[in-house]
Amino acid sequence: RITFIDRDINLGLTKSLNEALAVSRGDYIARQDIGDISLKSRIEQHVNFFQANKEISILGTAVEWFDGQRTFKRYIYAKNPDEIKSRLLSFFNPLPHSTLMFRREVVDRLNGYNDLFVLSQDYDFVLRASDIYQISSLQNPLVKLRFNPNSLTYASPEQLKFGVAALICAHRRIRGLTDYSGADSKQWQRFLQRVDCFIRKNKLDRKFIARKYLNSARFSSLRLDILRCLIDLFHTWRNDRFCFFRSGIGIRVPDDIEEFLT
Repeated sequence: RITFIDRDINLGLTKSLNEALAVSRGDYIARQDIGDISLKSRIEQHVNFFQANKEISILGTAVEWFDGQRTFKRYIYAKNPDEIKSRLLSFFNPLPHSTLMFRREVVDRLNGYNDLFVLSQDYDFVLRASDIYQISSLQNPLVKLRFNPNSLTYASPEQLKFGVAALICAHRRIRGLTDYSGADSKQWQRFLQRVDCFIRKNKLDRKFIARKYLNSARFSSLRLDILRCLIDLFHTWRNDRFCFFRSGIGIRVPDDIEEFLT
């Protein structure tokens, strides 16, 4: 029942995900990152929900953040499909990748993950899915997410670039404009360059890095690592002193991305 995929080269996460989807045979697809932990009842609860709620095609769960030993914080996300879609379109992803389970038909219709998104492929995936399908989230914390400030999600501004690109493409689809993620590679690269300039012009990269350090500071304080916490708070202040008073990185959607929506 277990298929082990082994190869000599690293194709990157997105292509590896699509390769796994291609060999999978189940009616439901569950996702989990290395290092995270699913509770034993996660799959059962997912499947039971799907069977009782035929209108839902993608399902996440509440989570607990931990460092390998201690649990620090619990997050319970919205379960209403309209609220989830609204948050997705506001540059907030209430569906951690490791919590997702989706019906096979979603993969087939969306043709899996978009290879153009070498990062933020999960955000693009659920944004595209929300155009067609209803999404919900279980309120029980069925996944423990391992906090690692050095992981891609927290450390790479490239994650931000592809996340903003996914957001813009979603709003362009809503307005009936060309979806750059479905265009040719040259147009896609020109689009990414524009996104890069937009991020630097609005200092979103520095705000993103500040959020990384602020999150790290919070976890350092919970571990009672006061020195690490103070260092992280200094880096937060140095990159974006208003980070302490703002939720996220402060993108106002769609106003701030209006230049891409004409």
